[in-house]
Amino acid sequence: MKFSSVAVVLAHRVPELWAQCRPLIQSAIATSPDRGNVDRIYDQLLMGERELLVGLDSLGAVQAVLVLRYQPERDGFIVHIQAAAGRGLLSARDEWAELLRWLCTKKVKRIQLHCQAAQERLWRRMGFETAYRVMWFEMPAQGEK
Repeated sequence: MKFSSVAVVLAHRVPELWAQCRPLIQSAIATSPDRGNVDRIYDQLLMGERELLVGLDSLGAVQAVLVLRYQPERDGFIVHIQAAAGRGLLSARDEWAELLRWLCTKKVKRIQLHCQAAQERLWRRMGFETAYRVMWFEMPAQGEK
């Protein structure tokens, strides 16, 4: 799916998009240790402890969502993808490349996925068959291509 926009939702906009995001997040964490804690995720989004990345269609409806959490590390951050749901946010290489470019602007050094099944699906969508066993992606240093 090609999105009209992929955007980071600022904390003050979370309430207006929450009705569309909540069921997607709930489905994403249904089998995780966080299941049932959608309200806690909402609170953390409002406090800026997590970030929400959404894919919107041409009518502005949320079609996909990623919940991100940052962990400080020397000279940068590790970003944890804690929930991902919807149609196609990371299935096309151009959306994935856009996410990587955006993360590079935030001094992210690695991307980690919490769920091995999610990792496997993500790697397959990116065209890899067996590389999902790698637990993180190294980010290019600032200024590298």
